[in-house]
Amino acid sequence: MVRLSLQSTSLTVRKNWMRYIKIVCVWFDLKFGETPLSEFAPILPGLVLLFLAGIHVYWGLGGLWPGTSPFDLAQKVVGGVSGSPMPGRVACFSVAIFLFLSSLLVTSSIHGFRFGLSTKTLSFLQQLLAGIILLRGVGGFFDRYLRPHTRSGPFERLNILIYSPLCLCLGFMILVFTP
Repeated sequence: MVRLSLQSTSLTVRKNWMRYIKIVCVWFDLKFGETPLSEFAPILPGLVLLFLAGIHVYWGLGGLWPGTSPFDLAQKVVGGVSGSPMPGRVACFSVAIFLFLSSLLVTSSIHGFRFGLSTKTLSFLQQLLAGIILLRGVGGFFDRYLRPHTRSGPFERLNILIYSPLCLCLGFMILVFTP
């Protein structure tokens, strides 16, 4: 009885994921099952960058997740000195715009949309973006030496467990998936 329940749950989850993949394929005008992986692959880092842009817009509008107060949020996300406020709206929206434009740059190889740039220039910009994100990923592991006030705080733990590995994965995906 338990096996049947687990199998039916697994089947439902699989069907839901297939539905989400089909929605993404329709959104990007990809033919499900006919599009080569090289065309579909840049969508993943593009969606991650778009999600991160959304989080920064949320913070710019006053959202507090994953913190409970602006000071707690600043300690978890920025790693500021204890009691320092969260960066303002302009900073959050600037980062959100950069991340949004980065997602467009990464997904620009789909259907040959190149913003009027040559293939060489577009490839250079994608590699530059990957390099910047990879530097952030590597630098996060040395942040405790560059900014000693972040030691033993919530930012250091989150930086080592989430932020830096995410940047490294994202940078490598951009390098591998973009032409």
